[in-house]
Amino acid sequence: MDALKARILEAAPGQVQETICSAQFVPRAAAFTSLIQMAAKAKQPQKAIEIFEAMSAVGMQPNTFSYSALISALARAGRWQEAERYFSDLRALAERQPEMRPNTVTYAALISAYEKGGELERALSAFRQQLAEGVPPDLITYSSLVTACERAGRVRQAGELLDQLHAGGMVGTHQLYHGLLTSCQAAGEGELALEVFLGMQCAGVRPTSHTVGLLLGALVSSGQVGHSLWLVREALASSYELGTASFNTVLQLLAACGEWGASLGLFRAMRLAGPKAFPDGASAGLLVAACMQGGNAELAGQLTAELAGQGLLQPVGGAAGGAAWPGAGSPPTQPPLPVPLPLPLPLPLSMQADGGQQEDGHGGGKGAACGEHTDGRQHNGARGERADGRQHNGERGGGCMPHGGAAAKALHNNGASSNESPKGVTGSYASIVVVLGAGGAVVWVSSQQEVPYTGRKHAIMVGPESELDLGREAFQQVLAEAKQQGALLPPRHPASQTVRRIGTRIAQAATDGYGGGYQDHLKHMEWEFAVIDSPQVNAFVVPGGKVVVYTGLLRMVRSEAELAAVLAHESAHVVARHAAERITQMGAVEVVRAIAYWVFGLPIPSGPLTAIFFLPNSRKAETEADVIGVQIMARACYDPSAMVSVFEKMGAAEKRDGGDKIPKFLRTHPHSGDRVVAIRKMLPQAEGLYEMSGCEAAGGALAGFRTVMQKLDWGQ
Repeated sequence: MDALKARILEAAPGQVQETICSAQFVPRAAAFTSLIQMAAKAKQPQKAIEIFEAMSAVGMQPNTFSYSALISALARAGRWQEAERYFSDLRALAERQPEMRPNTVTYAALISAYEKGGELERALSAFRQQLAEGVPPDLITYSSLVTACERAGRVRQAGELLDQLHAGGMVGTHQLYHGLLTSCQAAGEGELALEVFLGMQCAGVRPTSHTVGLLLGALVSSGQVGHSLWLVREALASSYELGTASFNTVLQLLAACGEWGASLGLFRAMRLAGPKAFPDGASAGLLVAACMQGGNAELAGQLTAELAGQGLLQPVGGAAGGAAWPGAGSPPTQPPLPVPLPLPLPLPLSMQADGGQQEDGHGGGKGAACGEHTDGRQHNGARGERADGRQHNGERGGGCMPHGGAAAKALHNNGASSNESPKGVTGSYASIVVVLGAGGAVVWVSSQQEVPYTGRKHAIMVGPESELDLGREAFQQVLAEAKQQGALLPPRHPASQTVRRIGTRIAQAATDGYGGGYQDHLKHMEWEFAVIDSPQVNAFVVPGGKVVVYTGLLRMVRSEAELAAVLAHESAHVVARHAAERITQMGAVEVVRAIAYWVFGLPIPSGPLTAIFFLPNSRKAETEADVIGVQIMARACYDPSAMVSVFEKMGAAEKRDGGDKIPKFLRTHPHSGDRVVAIRKMLPQAEGLYEMSGCEAAGGALAGFRTVMQKLDWGQ
């Protein structure tokens, strides 16, 4: 096969078919797919077409995978018309042969071709067709669509697609999030940029300093003073490095608004934030400009003399009032901005900071963003028109934020309060709220179920059948993608056999009726276990008892009991119906958002809701899965103390990768150290279950498992 690949790559155009036909063996369909992918990687789309056409010449009928590989090769070359033609041929074949229907990979390749060809409407049409046919989209599909929307200037539609990506349980790459943040900055969409920033952290992606810089640029370009200062404080408190240029963009905004108090605080923070953020001549000039614009000429003069003495400002002949400006004869009343401040945005943005003070602001130009000094004084332009004609006050100067470190503390006291008071609710609106609230309360209470083992009550409005269907579809998609990439380990692989054996034992303990509570969804459940060759130290479960384990995690655990701890934790999510609970909560929140919008005209962004509501619930679900899982593994005769060692290893890996620096309120999972403490408290109860189950007589874990785990290569 390797010799054939080399001959194909060396073949001249038009000679590929002859090369294949003269081979001593006839490649199978999977081999042809591999050859097409080889040509694509070599950036030779014409050879990919010739390889595909050669299949018929040797009597081999192309299948969905070979079509997908060819369409992907054409997509890489930007030849969307040809990709579209082959896709149409495949759909025509599927009408007679259902097994030839386009799959997730096929649609991803086609949509990628449209994206590279600048054909947004065609890409969206293909996406709608994909959803209508019940073919689940993957990360490549969403990434292509988001990029296509960004290029077309449809940033909000790109944000909606990102929400759909997260709702489907997928996580974007840093490149995807950074691209959308860059587009938000260009479009002045600070509110959307905040939602993207929160969304990526909810998905478990740690922001980088570059991420923070892009978000800061978006907030500045939309004129949001308060949120820009909030982000700087939060970044400094979380040990992110911001360069002088990033600070200067905020100083430009503050100078334009005359916010000399906040400018002083920011300037002090720059001095304390390290050498990369130390003020330069532009920083000094902007600080003086903020004082001049804010009407504090006396302070501007004092700062000019002081900064000139420090070498940050150079005296220039003819400077008015003794002010010193680099390259200018007099201090400008307002420094030039790289991006013109847009008009006030019609949608409000609400954020709840850790300190409990809420910020309600309307990003925009001077009328919105500069409506209030950070020391609380009002100035002209403090009020602006909303899109619906109602008046609103300007954005607050900042709220209470976590403040660790001298640089963050230097900014802490620069906040201000908004004078905007909430509007009263009319009688008719109040009646609507009462009726809807009462009805919702009845439905919520009637849908309560008790979680096994813990006894916690939660509302579930998703039937077990629907839950099983969702899980089955998601599981099949994961397996199909892994198989397409050659990463799915076969059932007879030692790793697959080990995971299946231990998982089956855990599943039996999880579904035997012990623990009380609601367990109807566990009856007749068909548990399945799959292993994917990937360096990720991870495992996950979807509804219906479908568990996926990555070989990266198998390489980390070094005992059968540790692997059982992981599988017991994942099985506990199924026992507690955490997926159905989250779906129910998301539905309830969407109802509240709809009521707020249609009844009161108050659009509530999803990003802050996620940080305030969903992230704490996600952490609670993980903690509950630990509590249930340690009991399940004990009843399955695995040493429950192994769960402690697993999370100690996870904590070490988390610290090594920098994940321990993510603020607690932005985590989807509790900190590994906190989990270890909680599990240790549960050990006496779990050990009692271990003894009660007669596990000592069973012999416990296999003595030779550690040796086997060390010798086997789980990726082979």
